[in-house]
Amino acid sequence: MRSCARIFVLCLGIVLPARALDDPAHAPAYLVRLERMHAEENACVLVRSDGQYHYERNAHDQTVILEGTIAEREVQRLRQWIGEDELVALSQDKIVAPVFVGPKDQLLLSVNRPERWQNLSFPAPPTWHVYTRSVVPLAQWLDQVKKVKYRVKLREEQGRNYCTPPHEPELMIRSPQTVEPFVFLARTTSFKGKEGEEQCAVVYPDGRYHRETKSQRSGSDDIATAVYEGSVEPGRMQALRDILGRPEIQNRPEMYPPHRPLQTGGEVTSLTLSVHGKSHTLLFWKYEPAFDLRGALRVAESGAQALEPLRQWLKLNLDTPDTGPLANARLSDCVPPRQP
Repeated sequence: MRSCARIFVLCLGIVLPARALDDPAHAPAYLVRLERMHAEENACVLVRSDGQYHYERNAHDQTVILEGTIAEREVQRLRQWIGEDELVALSQDKIVAPVFVGPKDQLLLSVNRPERWQNLSFPAPPTWHVYTRSVVPLAQWLDQVKKVKYRVKLREEQGRNYCTPPHEPELMIRSPQTVEPFVFLARTTSFKGKEGEEQCAVVYPDGRYHRETKSQRSGSDDIATAVYEGSVEPGRMQALRDILGRPEIQNRPEMYPPHRPLQTGGEVTSLTLSVHGKSHTLLFWKYEPAFDLRGALRVAESGAQALEPLRQWLKLNLDTPDTGPLANARLSDCVPPRQP
């Protein structure tokens, strides 16, 4: 795969010193990468600091690849947007995915900061609409790139690279890392009428736990979150292991929930168990009564009753009134930290 720098030069006829082509250290730096993904259309753009850009759009199995140069004033606008304090200070853990998700509309943003790339994923428009001085204008600008004049159209086999900046391979010796051992990790998504909630909890062998909750009302962009941490007494940890060791959980077959919306209510739980350093995930679900095509009430349930003892244990040990949420805690989706 040829580098974007070479593609820019060959297609635009721009003359650069030979060392700029052969030595990435002397080539203009990459400034920003944007990608917007819809259900049937993806578009991305990669922009260099000198204004040269690479744009790709895929819709209905057809790909359009364009390259060109934007005016210096446009480069300055990009620099202004990516330099806004609200974006510079933004990290992925501050972007809270909504409980209620509409049609797919995801925005990916990568900014070339000193000695690092700032990579952010916005899963839905409400998650980036609050950043009016930076992310909003960047998303709008992406929609306008395809209208830029003085561009070259490339064949797909000639120039498609998913707007990825080229990089030199580096030989790195990495120390092996493992996830901190845990007893179980559970994530539950539930809906009742217009109310939606997501919860997750991870419990470690020594009794420590981390729990997160997230709730939202349909039609509202407001998302309430809370993070809790604490420790469970050793005697109650044995009760947990007894529950997780029951045949109805251990022998749970691999099954997936039906592909239909939770119209009247219900919940889906993924339960990840760790045994001897290896983990496996089981799915349990229950949909509240809903009308089928014949007008009859139906209940879709698979394994939900088997989780009832675990729910009670979580309520007794992790969801207690005397345990308040942590202040300024970061969301982690209850993913166990990595250890060297």
